[in-house]
Amino acid sequence: MQTKRLGRTELQVSLLGAGLSEIGNQLTKADIEQASQVLNAALDGGINFLDTAACYGI
Repeated sequence: MQTKRLGRTELQVSLLGAGLSEIGNQLTKADIEQASQVLNAALDGGINFLDTAACYGI
């Protein structure tokens, strides 16, 4: 997974992020096993940018 430095910090962030709003937000209930598989697949693939915002534009 390609990464890029975050601003002026030494942190390296993956160029691809995982949108996780459906996991545990107030409007939907995710199956814990499925949520675990999705998160683990993202982490195993080198993704370290996890977008957990509940929603946009509402």
